[in-house]
Amino acid sequence: MVDVNPATSKEGLRTADGSKSPSILVCNVEFALREMVNAHLGQWGYQVVSVADGRQAVEMCLERPFDLLLLDAQMPTMDGFEACRRIKASPLGKRVPVVMMIFLDDHASIEQAFAAGAQDYIHKPIHWTALKQRLHILIEGTRSGYLLKQHLANLGSLIGERTHELNLAKESAEAGIRAKDEFLSIISHEMRTPLNTIIGFSDLLVFSLQSDEDRSMVEMVLKAGRSLLELINEILELVRVESGEYRFQSLNFDLSSLIDEILCEVRPLADKKGLKLELHPIQWDPRTCPREVLGDPKRLRQVLLHLLRNAIKFTDVGSVCLGVRSASTSDLPTLLHFWVRDTGVGIPVDKQQAIFQDFTQLEDYHTRRHEGIGLGLTICKRFIPCMGGRIWVESWEGKGSTFHFTADLGSASR
Repeated sequence: MVDVNPATSKEGLRTADGSKSPSILVCNVEFALREMVNAHLGQWGYQVVSVADGRQAVEMCLERPFDLLLLDAQMPTMDGFEACRRIKASPLGKRVPVVMMIFLDDHASIEQAFAAGAQDYIHKPIHWTALKQRLHILIEGTRSGYLLKQHLANLGSLIGERTHELNLAKESAEAGIRAKDEFLSIISHEMRTPLNTIIGFSDLLVFSLQSDEDRSMVEMVLKAGRSLLELINEILELVRVESGEYRFQSLNFDLSSLIDEILCEVRPLADKKGLKLELHPIQWDPRTCPREVLGDPKRLRQVLLHLLRNAIKFTDVGSVCLGVRSASTSDLPTLLHFWVRDTGVGIPVDKQQAIFQDFTQLEDYHTRRHEGIGLGLTICKRFIPCMGGRIWVESWEGKGSTFHFTADLGSASR
Protein backbone atom coordinates (compact mmCIF):
# COMPACT_ATOMS: atom_id res chain seq x y z
CA MET A 1 0.00 0.00 0.00
CA VAL A 2 1.31 3.43 -0.99
CA ASP A 3 0.11 6.59 0.76
CA VAL A 4 0.76 10.07 -0.65
CA ASN A 5 0.49 13.18 1.49
CA PRO A 6 -2.69 14.94 0.29
CA ALA A 7 -0.94 18.30 0.64
CA THR A 8 1.58 17.25 -1.99
CA SER A 9 0.63 18.24 -5.54
CA LYS A 10 1.57 16.27 -8.59
CA GLU A 11 4.54 18.58 -9.22
CA GLY A 12 5.52 18.68 -5.54
CA LEU A 13 5.53 21.37 -2.90
CA ARG A 14 7.59 24.53 -3.33
CA THR A 15 9.66 26.30 -0.69
CA ALA A 16 9.59 30.02 -0.03
CA ASP A 17 12.37 30.65 -2.58
CA GLY A 18 10.53 28.68 -5.27
CA SER A 19 12.68 25.55 -5.14
CA LYS A 20 11.14 22.11 -4.92
CA SER A 21 10.57 20.93 -1.34
CA PRO A 22 12.45 17.80 -0.16
CA SER A 23 10.78 14.43 -0.64
CA ILE A 24 10.75 11.73 2.05
CA LEU A 25 9.80 8.06 1.79
CA VAL A 26 8.29 6.67 5.01
CA CYS A 27 8.20 2.90 5.47
CA ASN A 28 6.25 1.59 8.51
CA VAL A 29 3.88 -1.30 8.98
CA GLU A 30 1.62 0.60 11.44
CA PHE A 31 -1.00 2.62 9.60
CA ALA A 32 -1.64 4.96 12.55
CA LEU A 33 2.05 5.75 12.93
CA ARG A 34 2.38 6.39 9.21
CA GLU A 35 -0.51 8.82 9.38
CA MET A 36 1.06 10.74 12.27
CA VAL A 37 4.43 10.87 10.52
CA ASN A 38 2.79 12.04 7.28
CA ALA A 39 0.90 14.78 9.10
CA HIS A 40 4.00 16.14 10.85
CA LEU A 41 6.20 15.98 7.76
CA GLY A 42 3.52 17.72 5.71
CA GLN A 43 3.35 20.52 8.28
CA TRP A 44 7.14 20.89 8.08
CA GLY A 45 6.95 21.38 4.31
CA TYR A 46 8.14 18.00 3.09
CA GLN A 47 6.69 15.90 0.28
CA VAL A 48 5.79 12.51 1.75
CA VAL A 49 5.24 9.06 0.22
CA SER A 50 4.61 6.21 2.66
CA VAL A 51 4.57 2.43 2.23
CA ALA A 52 3.77 -0.48 4.54
CA ASP A 53 6.72 -2.87 4.07
CA GLY A 54 10.36 -3.05 3.02
CA ARG A 55 9.77 -4.55 -0.44
CA GLN A 56 7.58 -1.63 -1.44
CA ALA A 57 10.23 0.78 -0.14
CA VAL A 58 12.90 -0.84 -2.32
CA GLU A 59 10.61 -0.77 -5.38
CA MET A 60 9.81 2.93 -4.85
CA CYS A 61 13.50 3.84 -4.49
CA LEU A 62 14.30 2.04 -7.76
CA GLU A 63 11.65 4.10 -9.56
CA ARG A 64 12.32 7.63 -8.35
CA PRO A 65 14.79 9.58 -6.20
CA PHE A 66 14.06 10.72 -2.65
CA ASP A 67 15.86 13.20 -0.43
CA LEU A 68 15.57 10.99 2.67
CA LEU A 69 14.24 7.57 3.76
CA LEU A 70 12.55 6.98 7.12
CA LEU A 71 12.46 3.18 7.64
CA ASP A 72 11.05 1.12 10.47
CA ALA A 73 13.56 -1.49 11.65
CA GLN A 74 11.04 -4.20 12.51
CA MET A 75 8.71 -5.20 9.65
CA PRO A 76 7.40 -8.52 8.31
CA THR A 77 8.45 -9.95 4.90
CA MET A 78 11.45 -7.60 4.61
CA ASP A 79 12.71 -5.63 7.61
CA GLY A 80 14.21 -2.17 7.48
CA PHE A 81 17.83 -3.43 7.62
CA GLU A 82 17.50 -5.57 4.47
CA ALA A 83 15.56 -2.82 2.72
CA CYS A 84 18.31 -0.33 3.61
CA ARG A 85 21.04 -2.63 2.26
CA ARG A 86 19.23 -3.14 -1.06
CA ILE A 87 18.44 0.55 -1.47
CA LYS A 88 22.06 1.54 -0.74
CA ALA A 89 23.18 -0.93 -3.42
CA SER A 90 21.06 0.81 -6.09
CA PRO A 91 22.24 3.82 -8.17
CA LEU A 92 19.38 6.06 -7.02
CA GLY A 93 19.54 5.09 -3.38
CA LYS A 94 23.25 4.87 -2.55
CA ARG A 95 23.60 8.57 -1.69
CA VAL A 96 20.20 9.01 0.01
CA PRO A 97 20.41 9.42 3.81
CA VAL A 98 18.47 6.79 5.82
CA VAL A 99 16.97 7.23 9.30
CA MET A 100 15.90 4.04 11.13
CA MET A 101 12.93 3.97 13.56
CA ILE A 102 14.05 1.75 16.48
CA PHE A 103 12.49 0.88 19.83
CA LEU A 104 14.06 2.52 22.86
CA ASP A 105 16.97 0.56 24.42
CA ASP A 106 17.24 -1.75 21.39
CA HIS A 107 21.03 -1.34 21.14
CA ALA A 108 21.49 -4.36 18.85
CA SER A 109 19.20 -2.80 16.24
CA ILE A 110 21.19 0.45 16.37
CA GLU A 111 24.36 -1.44 15.45
CA GLN A 112 22.49 -3.32 12.68
CA ALA A 113 21.16 -0.04 11.31
CA PHE A 114 24.60 1.51 10.91
CA ALA A 115 25.99 -1.74 9.49
CA ALA A 116 23.22 -1.73 6.85
CA GLY A 117 24.17 1.81 5.77
CA ALA A 118 21.85 4.06 7.77
CA GLN A 119 23.06 7.56 8.65
CA ASP A 120 20.98 8.04 11.82
CA TYR A 121 18.16 6.59 13.94
CA ILE A 122 15.16 7.84 15.93
CA HIS A 123 13.59 6.08 18.92
CA LYS A 124 9.97 4.91 19.07
CA PRO A 125 7.81 6.39 20.43
CA ILE A 126 8.94 9.29 18.26
CA HIS A 127 10.03 12.61 19.73
CA TRP A 128 8.79 14.94 17.00
CA THR A 129 11.12 17.88 17.67
CA ALA A 130 14.11 15.54 17.61
CA LEU A 131 12.90 14.02 14.33
CA LYS A 132 12.41 17.44 12.75
CA GLN A 133 15.95 18.51 13.65
CA ARG A 134 17.55 15.29 12.40
CA LEU A 135 15.69 15.40 9.09
CA HIS A 136 16.65 19.01 8.54
CA ILE A 137 20.35 18.35 9.32
CA LEU A 138 20.57 15.28 7.08
CA ILE A 139 18.69 16.73 4.11
CA GLU A 140 20.46 20.10 4.20
CA GLY A 141 23.82 18.40 4.74
CA THR A 142 23.27 16.15 1.73
CA ARG A 143 22.13 19.06 -0.43
CA SER A 144 25.08 21.20 0.69
CA GLY A 145 27.47 18.37 -0.10
CA TYR A 146 25.99 18.03 -3.57
CA LEU A 147 26.18 21.77 -4.17
CA LEU A 148 29.77 21.79 -2.91
CA LYS A 149 30.62 18.94 -5.25
CA GLN A 150 29.04 20.82 -8.14
CA HIS A 151 30.85 24.00 -7.14
CA LEU A 152 34.18 22.16 -6.98
CA ALA A 153 33.51 20.58 -10.37
CA ASN A 154 32.74 24.02 -11.84
CA LEU A 155 35.79 25.47 -10.13
CA GLY A 156 37.96 22.68 -11.51
CA SER A 157 36.64 23.36 -15.00
CA LEU A 158 37.28 27.10 -14.57
CA ILE A 159 40.81 26.46 -13.31
CA GLY A 160 41.42 24.22 -16.32
CA GLU A 161 40.27 26.95 -18.69
CA ARG A 162 42.36 29.61 -16.98
CA THR A 163 45.40 27.31 -16.93
CA HIS A 164 45.01 26.75 -20.66
CA GLU A 165 44.75 30.50 -21.22
CA LEU A 166 47.84 31.13 -19.08
CA ASN A 167 49.78 28.46 -20.96
CA LEU A 168 48.84 30.10 -24.26
CA ALA A 169 49.88 33.50 -22.89
CA LYS A 170 53.14 32.01 -21.59
CA GLU A 171 53.89 30.42 -24.95
CA SER A 172 53.11 33.70 -26.70
CA ALA A 173 55.38 35.63 -24.30
CA GLU A 174 58.19 33.11 -24.72
CA ALA A 175 57.84 33.34 -28.50
CA GLY A 176 58.06 37.13 -28.23
CA ILE A 177 61.16 36.90 -26.05
CA ARG A 178 62.80 34.47 -28.47
CA ALA A 179 61.98 36.77 -31.39
CA LYS A 180 63.41 39.75 -29.51
CA ASP A 181 66.58 37.85 -28.59
CA GLU A 182 67.06 36.61 -32.14
CA PHE A 183 66.49 40.10 -33.53
CA LEU A 184 68.98 41.70 -31.14
CA SER A 185 71.55 38.98 -31.76
CA ILE A 186 71.27 39.36 -35.53
CA ILE A 187 71.39 43.14 -35.34
CA SER A 188 74.34 43.04 -32.95
CA HIS A 189 76.24 40.64 -35.19
CA GLU A 190 75.48 42.61 -38.36
CA MET A 191 76.56 45.86 -36.69
CA ARG A 192 79.72 44.51 -35.05
CA THR A 193 81.17 43.17 -38.29
CA PRO A 194 81.36 46.53 -40.13
CA LEU A 195 82.25 48.33 -36.90
CA ASN A 196 85.29 46.14 -36.35
CA THR A 197 86.39 46.98 -39.91
CA ILE A 198 85.90 50.72 -39.27
CA ILE A 199 87.83 50.55 -35.99
CA GLY A 200 90.63 48.46 -37.47
CA PHE A 201 91.25 50.71 -40.48
CA SER A 202 90.84 53.89 -38.42
CA ASP A 203 93.50 52.61 -36.03
CA LEU A 204 95.90 52.02 -38.94
CA LEU A 205 95.03 55.37 -40.50
CA VAL A 206 95.93 57.31 -37.34
CA PHE A 207 99.58 56.27 -37.60
CA SER A 208 99.84 56.95 -41.33
CA LEU A 209 98.53 60.53 -41.27
CA GLN A 210 101.00 63.42 -41.04
CA SER A 211 98.59 66.26 -40.29
CA ASP A 212 97.56 66.71 -36.67
CA GLU A 213 94.15 67.93 -37.79
CA ASP A 214 93.56 64.85 -39.94
CA ARG A 215 94.79 62.57 -37.17
CA SER A 216 92.46 64.27 -34.68
CA MET A 217 89.42 63.69 -36.92
CA VAL A 218 90.28 60.03 -37.44
CA GLU A 219 90.78 59.61 -33.68
CA MET A 220 87.25 60.98 -33.19
CA VAL A 221 85.94 58.37 -35.62
CA LEU A 222 87.94 55.69 -33.79
CA LYS A 223 86.60 56.79 -30.40
CA ALA A 224 83.00 56.86 -31.64
CA GLY A 225 83.41 53.42 -33.20
CA ARG A 226 84.80 51.94 -30.01
CA SER A 227 81.97 53.50 -27.93
CA LEU A 228 79.38 52.10 -30.30
CA LEU A 229 81.02 48.66 -30.22
CA GLU A 230 81.01 48.71 -26.41
CA LEU A 231 77.33 49.63 -26.45
CA ILE A 232 76.48 46.76 -28.82
CA ASN A 233 78.48 44.32 -26.70
CA GLU A 234 76.61 45.39 -23.57
CA ILE A 235 73.21 44.95 -25.24
CA LEU A 236 74.18 41.53 -26.56
CA GLU A 237 75.51 40.53 -23.15
CA LEU A 238 72.30 41.57 -21.42
CA VAL A 239 70.26 39.57 -23.94
CA ARG A 240 72.36 36.50 -23.20
CA VAL A 241 71.99 36.94 -19.46
CA GLU A 242 68.22 37.31 -19.61
CA SER A 243 67.77 34.40 -22.01
CA GLY A 244 69.76 32.12 -19.70
CA GLU A 245 72.52 31.43 -22.23
CA TYR A 246 75.26 32.18 -19.72
CA ARG A 247 76.67 29.21 -17.85
CA PHE A 248 78.78 30.13 -14.86
CA GLN A 249 81.96 28.13 -14.48
CA SER A 250 83.81 26.84 -11.44
CA LEU A 251 87.51 27.27 -12.12
CA ASN A 252 90.56 27.67 -9.91
CA PHE A 253 92.13 31.10 -10.35
CA ASP A 254 94.51 33.49 -8.61
CA LEU A 255 92.39 36.34 -7.23
CA SER A 256 95.35 38.65 -6.60
CA SER A 257 96.57 38.27 -10.20
CA LEU A 258 93.08 38.93 -11.54
CA ILE A 259 92.81 42.14 -9.51
CA ASP A 260 96.24 43.30 -10.73
CA GLU A 261 95.21 42.70 -14.36
CA ILE A 262 91.96 44.62 -13.89
CA LEU A 263 93.73 47.61 -12.32
CA CYS A 264 96.27 47.66 -15.15
CA GLU A 265 93.44 47.72 -17.68
CA VAL A 266 91.60 50.70 -16.15
CA ARG A 267 94.66 52.68 -14.99
CA PRO A 268 95.03 54.57 -18.32
CA LEU A 269 91.44 55.83 -17.93
CA ALA A 270 92.21 57.11 -14.42
CA ASP A 271 95.53 58.65 -15.48
CA LYS A 272 93.85 60.47 -18.36
CA LYS A 273 91.55 62.23 -15.85
CA GLY A 274 94.30 62.77 -13.29
CA LEU A 275 92.68 60.43 -10.76
CA LYS A 276 94.50 58.32 -8.22
CA LEU A 277 93.68 54.62 -8.64
CA GLU A 278 94.21 52.74 -5.38
CA LEU A 279 94.02 49.19 -4.11
CA HIS A 280 92.94 48.94 -0.51
CA PRO A 281 95.54 46.93 1.44
CA ILE A 282 94.57 43.26 1.31
CA GLN A 283 95.71 40.72 3.87
CA TRP A 284 96.14 37.61 1.74
CA ASP A 285 95.48 35.29 4.62
CA PRO A 286 94.51 31.83 3.27
CA ARG A 287 92.04 31.45 6.13
CA THR A 288 90.16 34.72 5.49
CA CYS A 289 91.03 36.00 2.01
CA PRO A 290 92.81 33.34 -0.05
CA ARG A 291 94.75 34.09 -3.22
CA GLU A 292 93.55 30.88 -4.85
CA VAL A 293 89.76 30.70 -5.18
CA LEU A 294 87.12 28.72 -7.05
CA GLY A 295 84.62 30.52 -9.28
CA ASP A 296 84.10 32.19 -12.65
CA PRO A 297 87.00 34.61 -13.21
CA LYS A 298 85.54 35.99 -16.47
CA ARG A 299 82.26 37.09 -14.84
CA LEU A 300 84.02 38.47 -11.76
CA ARG A 301 86.33 40.41 -14.07
CA GLN A 302 83.36 41.88 -15.95
CA VAL A 303 81.66 43.02 -12.74
CA LEU A 304 84.79 44.68 -11.37
CA LEU A 305 85.55 46.35 -14.71
CA HIS A 306 82.02 47.75 -14.94
CA LEU A 307 82.19 49.17 -11.42
CA LEU A 308 85.68 50.65 -11.83
CA ARG A 309 84.93 52.21 -15.21
CA ASN A 310 81.73 53.70 -13.83
CA ALA A 311 83.59 55.11 -10.83
CA ILE A 312 86.22 56.71 -13.09
CA LYS A 313 83.56 58.01 -15.49
CA PHE A 314 81.66 59.86 -12.76
CA THR A 315 84.69 61.15 -10.86
CA ASP A 316 86.47 64.33 -11.99
CA VAL A 317 88.72 64.98 -9.00
CA GLY A 318 90.16 62.71 -6.33
CA SER A 319 90.51 58.93 -6.36
CA VAL A 320 88.98 55.56 -7.05
CA CYS A 321 89.70 52.70 -4.66
CA LEU A 322 89.13 48.94 -4.98
CA GLY A 323 89.00 46.74 -1.88
CA VAL A 324 88.25 43.15 -0.92
CA ARG A 325 87.95 41.37 2.40
CA SER A 326 86.43 38.27 3.90
CA ALA A 327 82.72 38.32 4.73
CA SER A 328 82.54 34.70 5.75
CA THR A 329 79.84 33.33 8.02
CA SER A 330 79.18 29.90 9.44
CA ASP A 331 76.84 29.24 6.50
CA LEU A 332 79.09 30.83 3.86
CA PRO A 333 82.71 30.37 4.92
CA THR A 334 84.07 31.40 1.47
CA LEU A 335 82.08 34.63 1.02
CA LEU A 336 84.16 37.66 -0.07
CA HIS A 337 83.15 41.31 0.06
CA PHE A 338 84.33 43.63 -2.77
CA TRP A 339 83.85 47.37 -2.91
CA VAL A 340 84.69 50.24 -5.29
CA ARG A 341 84.83 53.69 -3.70
CA ASP A 342 85.07 57.00 -5.57
CA THR A 343 85.06 60.73 -4.81
CA GLY A 344 82.73 61.58 -7.67
CA VAL A 345 79.39 63.30 -8.07
CA GLY A 346 77.49 60.90 -5.84
CA ILE A 347 73.94 59.65 -6.27
CA PRO A 348 70.78 61.22 -4.81
CA VAL A 349 69.05 58.94 -2.32
CA ASP A 350 65.86 58.77 -4.39
CA LYS A 351 67.84 57.54 -7.42
CA GLN A 352 69.93 54.85 -5.76
CA GLN A 353 67.60 51.97 -6.62
CA ALA A 354 66.82 53.21 -10.13
CA ILE A 355 70.46 52.97 -11.28
CA PHE A 356 70.24 49.16 -11.27
CA GLN A 357 67.37 49.18 -13.79
CA ASP A 358 67.82 48.61 -17.52
CA PHE A 359 68.89 51.61 -19.64
CA THR A 360 69.11 53.92 -16.62
CA GLN A 361 71.73 56.64 -16.29
CA LEU A 362 71.47 59.50 -13.88
CA GLU A 363 70.94 62.96 -15.23
CA ASP A 364 73.78 65.24 -14.17
CA TYR A 365 71.40 67.97 -13.15
CA HIS A 366 69.64 68.76 -16.49
CA THR A 367 72.51 67.60 -18.84
CA ARG A 368 73.92 64.25 -19.84
CA ARG A 369 77.70 64.68 -19.70
CA HIS A 370 78.65 61.02 -19.62
CA GLU A 371 78.63 58.43 -22.36
CA GLY A 372 76.77 55.13 -22.18
CA ILE A 373 73.17 54.01 -21.83
CA GLY A 374 73.30 52.55 -18.34
CA LEU A 375 73.55 48.79 -18.87
CA GLY A 376 76.73 48.16 -16.86
CA LEU A 377 75.05 48.06 -13.44
CA THR A 378 72.15 46.02 -14.85
CA ILE A 379 74.61 43.38 -16.03
CA CYS A 380 76.31 43.41 -12.62
CA LYS A 381 72.99 42.94 -10.88
CA ARG A 382 72.24 39.92 -13.12
CA PHE A 383 75.69 38.33 -12.63
CA ILE A 384 76.23 38.75 -8.90
CA PRO A 385 73.32 36.58 -7.63
CA CYS A 386 74.67 33.79 -9.87
CA MET A 387 77.91 34.07 -7.90
CA GLY A 388 76.04 33.62 -4.62
CA GLY A 389 76.11 37.29 -3.64
CA ARG A 390 74.26 40.61 -3.75
CA ILE A 391 75.03 44.21 -4.77
CA TRP A 392 74.20 47.51 -3.08
CA VAL A 393 75.36 51.12 -3.02
CA GLU A 394 76.15 53.76 -0.41
CA SER A 395 76.32 57.31 -1.73
CA TRP A 396 76.15 60.94 -0.71
CA GLU A 397 75.39 63.51 -3.36
CA GLY A 398 78.51 65.55 -4.15
CA LYS A 399 80.71 63.36 -1.91
CA GLY A 400 81.12 60.16 -3.87
CA SER A 401 79.78 56.61 -3.92
CA THR A 402 80.75 53.16 -2.75
CA PHE A 403 79.45 50.14 -4.62
CA HIS A 404 79.55 46.91 -2.64
CA PHE A 405 78.99 43.34 -3.72
CA THR A 406 79.60 39.90 -2.29
CA ALA A 407 80.56 36.69 -4.07
CA ASP A 408 80.86 33.15 -2.80
CA LEU A 409 84.25 32.10 -4.15
CA GLY A 410 84.99 28.63 -2.86
CA SER A 411 88.36 27.34 -1.75
CA ALA A 412 90.47 26.31 -4.73
CA SER A 413 90.62 22.55 -5.24
CA ARG A 414 94.04 20.97 -5.38
